[in-house]
Amino acid sequence: MKWLSKSSVQGDAPRIALIDIVDSLT
Repeated sequence: MKWLSKSSVQGDAPRIALIDIVDSLT
């Protein structure tokens, strides 16, 4: 998840959480 930055977590928490789950499954 090299594209993940702390500054984007605040506004994109739901999307990042979903992507994190998908990323762990693939």
